[in-house]
Amino acid sequence: MSPELAAWVLLGLLALVAAHEAAHVAIARCHGHPTICVAVNPIGVAVLFEDGPGVAYRLLQVLVPALVSWGVGYLWLWGLFASAAVRAAGLEVDEAVARLPWTATLLTVLTSLGDAVGGCLDLARPVSGRCRAERGLLELRRLPALVLFTAYGRAHWRPTWLAHGERAARASTRRGRRARTSSAVDAARRRPR
Repeated sequence: MSPELAAWVLLGLLALVAAHEAAHVAIARCHGHPTICVAVNPIGVAVLFEDGPGVAYRLLQVLVPALVSWGVGYLWLWGLFASAAVRAAGLEVDEAVARLPWTATLLTVLTSLGDAVGGCLDLARPVSGRCRAERGLLELRRLPALVLFTAYGRAHWRPTWLAHGERAARASTRRGRRARTSSAVDAARRRPR
């Protein structure tokens, strides 16, 4: 793969994710919900808001970013397939362009499936405002993540985030002690007498 092609692929993926998450932020802002943080973890990117679980709002938070992902994905892939680097690599461009709507749809499903599942879970266990933000911070603690707080998030939620981290560390230490103790007991039982 040529450096130009690799750069186009990487920049396109980053643009797709950035546009998708920007759509979430825009919807939340239009509804008056402050953004707390952006988290990048091994399974993707998450934006946490202090918002409510209304059905119409949840539907917007799923559909609008999905449409944005489809549009950005389509344009990105069309530009990728139309590039000289792809033609020089000898790939079947005409066939790929013919499948472009399906490929953009697959990208949309991959980027928006988490939103749909999360929206359904939010509606099944409805909480709003500070309780929702607290639950979101606890869920973010389950995976290693780079969490970037907004000014609002730093002022109102960073202490809560740090407290959750200390609790998680203490719980992990307790689990580790129990595991070491039980393995020492098991080893003592296995020793010949």
